[in-house]
Amino acid sequence: MKDITFAVIGSGFMGTILAKTASEVNGAQCVGAADILLPRAQELTSRLGGKAYEDFHEMLDKENPAVVFVATPEQIHREPAIAAAKHGAHIFLEKPTATSLEDADAINKACEEACVKLMIGYILRFEVSYAMIQSAVADGSIGKFLSAYARRMATISEARRLHGRVSPLTYIGVHDIDQILWYHPLPVQLSLNLPGTVLIHQ
Repeated sequence: MKDITFAVIGSGFMGTILAKTASEVNGAQCVGAADILLPRAQELTSRLGGKAYEDFHEMLDKENPAVVFVATPEQIHREPAIAAAKHGAHIFLEKPTATSLEDADAINKACEEACVKLMIGYILRFEVSYAMIQSAVADGSIGKFLSAYARRMATISEARRLHGRVSPLTYIGVHDIDQILWYHPLPVQLSLNLPGTVLIHQ
């Protein structure tokens, strides 16, 4: 089988983790990493292969990857995601999709028009313990799904890494919201209640 080429835009904490994980998949080959801090991209490619770039547009033009991981800060997801879509690359986009509905809609539209797949980084769906809960809810072995409550604890180092660029609910809480939506047997609606609180109901 021909190797599936991939590149990463944003070579920081999550970009490095995603690229490393992808490189461990048989048939996947890293062809490039782009970061406004070139040494960071160079460090990634020195370990995983490919060429380092400062400009992701140049990387997309020269490397033409089949898949692109977008792991830039949340408020600048739009431009690299749309650029990747226009190059015909399938996209794994770190969550949250964007920090505005306008940006999220633009990303979705670009992927639809380019007929490329867009996957948001809800990685907990691939954690065995979470998948087992979903399976038990689906087959009814733990009874009927009535309600769910989620609370997440994080270290102060995580908050410092975010530098206040996005709220904890937007950055971390979306995982829990996604899990509850996955478990719930019927379509639901979201509504904001108290600050930092989301109600999920039919």
